[in-house]
Parts: sequence; structure tokens; C-alpha cells
Amino acid sequence: MPKKSFTCFFCLFVFFNFTASAQPAYKEVLLKQGTIVTLELEKPVKSDEIAEGDIIPMAVKVNVVAEGETVARTGAYAECIVRSVQYARSFGKGGSLEIAPFNMQLIDQQRVALGGGAKQSKGKNRKALAWTVAILTPAVGALFASSAGNDEAAPFMLSFAALGFAVKGKEAELPLGTSVSALVAKDTYVRIEDP
Repeated sequence: MPKKSFTCFFCLFVFFNFTASAQPAYKEVLLKQGTIVTLELEKPVKSDEIAEGDIIPMAVKVNVVAEGETVARTGAYAECIVRSVQYARSFGKGGSLEIAPFNMQLIDQQRVALGGGAKQSKGKNRKALAWTVAILTPAVGALFASSAGNDEAAPFMLSFAALGFAVKGKEAELPLGTSVSALVAKDTYVRIEDP
């Protein structure tokens, strides 16, 4: 009987020592609310290709450090959300868009919510061109028609004033690599593996 209990005790001793050494050692560090994070776009964003509420992939631009430990490395996955979007419209009105930081992935694979720094872009207005087309096209056409002796065509040329509506403004765009500053939304404990 003593030999059996010794064998059982020895097996349990080996098992617990093996499982204890197999688990990685880690420590927790506190990533504080309000920590500044810099993100960058991984692809260009245009107002005619997105909708309000869309999630846009981003990347961490600079290592995020808490208590002297890196908690998110450069290139770590992050996301922003499209807050508002307006497509370019007729009569030269430019588009607009606004994105805001949403979350980022930490070194221990958890996601932390981000807030702060929205980024906006406005497309170029082409209203001057639209007005020029709307006014000059019928005026020039009416002049040519009346100088050619075709006075009936002059009133018809006024309908060309509607061509100003065909002039569209430029879409808003944020190019690849656009930086967005964000703030960590709440205190978060991050597990860091000990070397």
C-alpha cells in the first residue's frame, strides 16, 4: 500500500509541476483612459464609396506604451466609423465626410474602445463653374442665334441654363496614410507575457 500511495503522489507532483510550468507567465499593466493613440488609414476613403455607419480599417501608427510596456504595436489592427457622409451633388456642391476612431486591438488580442479626434474632409465646390455654365451657355447661344437671324431659337436657348445642374462638385477624400489622433475611452488592464 505505501508503494501505491507514493506512486500516486509522485504522479500528481509531476502533473502539477508540468502544468504549472506549461502556462505562460504574464503580468498586467494598466492602459489608462485618455492615453493618446495615433492611427492611420490603410486605404483611401472617398465620400461616394462609403455610407454613414461603415467601419473603415486602420492601423496603429506608433507603438502604444503603458507602464513602460508596449500594449499595441505599430501596425496593429484598428477601426474607425463613418459619422457622416454627403456625396457630391449637382450645381457644383462638393461632397463631405467625417470619420472617428472606434477601437484598436491590443497585444493580448482584446479590443479597447477609442474616442476623440474625428477627421473631416470636404470636396471642392465647383459652384462658380456651374453658374458660369448656367448663365453663359444660353446667353452665348442666344447671341449666336439672333446674329444668324434665327430669333425663334433665342428663347429656346434659355433652356440650356439647366446645364448648370450637370456640373457636379468633387467628392471628399482622405488619402492612404491619413493620421487620426484618438484617446483610450476607459481604463483597461492588458496582459503582457513575461520573457
